[in-house]
Amino acid sequence: MALVVVGCKQAPANVEAPKEIAAAPAVTTATISDALKTDLESSADGSYVSAAVVASGDPFAAKFSGVSGGWVATTQSGEFAVPAASVDTGIAARNGHANTKYLKSGEFDTITFSLTDVVLSEPEHPSMSAVSFEGAVGIVGGKSNVSGVGTLTKTDGGYQFEGKFDFDVLGSKLELGDLFDKSVLPITVVLELKEKE
Repeated sequence: MALVVVGCKQAPANVEAPKEIAAAPAVTTATISDALKTDLESSADGSYVSAAVVASGDPFAAKFSGVSGGWVATTQSGEFAVPAASVDTGIAARNGHANTKYLKSGEFDTITFSLTDVVLSEPEHPSMSAVSFEGAVGIVGGKSNVSGVGTLTKTDGGYQFEGKFDFDVLGSKLELGDLFDKSVLPITVVLELKEKE
């Protein structure tokens, strides 16, 4: 009995058998939340703290520079310090008055800022997110809890944190006196952060 095969064609000799297709490599995209997973240090050049002050009806900014410190990934917290004597109000005589009478920088040489409970509103965004945070300010020998909002942005050199909060003067050891029009000082903290080496 003869076996008959119908409808089957032999492949030409020059055609290779199909090869197994390799799976595409997984694509890993960096997100802004990676900043909080990395130890970061503050750049003294670009970081500062600024307080919006009104004294005798005259509004001005008291700016502090030379911020040191950094963010620790394992504790999810940051500790920063700025020299009290770095205050710059735009007028040399007023700077000296602020140092001796209000900041008492001869006795309390640093102002500290701790950053905790940072929550990103857009943790999967590649380059920026709004943030909320808790923290504390240490000034003139006292410590005051604060909370605020801001942004975390990816930069060419690392990250920039900008936070804003109101500092309750009456609940602190900072004694400003009757010349100052506000019992609450709006504070802006700008931290230029880079990966710790």
